[in-house]
Amino acid sequence: MAWFKTFISFAIALVVIGCGMALTLRNAQLVELDLFFWHSPSLSLGTILVVCLLIGCLLGMLINSVWLWRVTRKSQKLQKQLDQSIKRLEQIQ
Repeated sequence: MAWFKTFISFAIALVVIGCGMALTLRNAQLVELDLFFWHSPSLSLGTILVVCLLIGCLLGMLINSVWLWRVTRKSQKLQKQLDQSIKRLEQIQ
């Protein structure tokens, strides 16, 4: 079953890479980002879109990992409380 999960992950990665390449090739117009404090060099629109997509995915993974860390800590704390309650119950009986 692990090979199937690996295959599906690999297939999804290939589709995402293919979409990124198609996006880059179909949007070859040169654009320049102009932020308040920084000006980007002229890059193709597709490249900028793919980079922004990657940055968004990385930020989403970072935020999700913080949430997962909090949930894991809370789960461990609740498990510890449960174990203490079970010990007290065993002592009472």
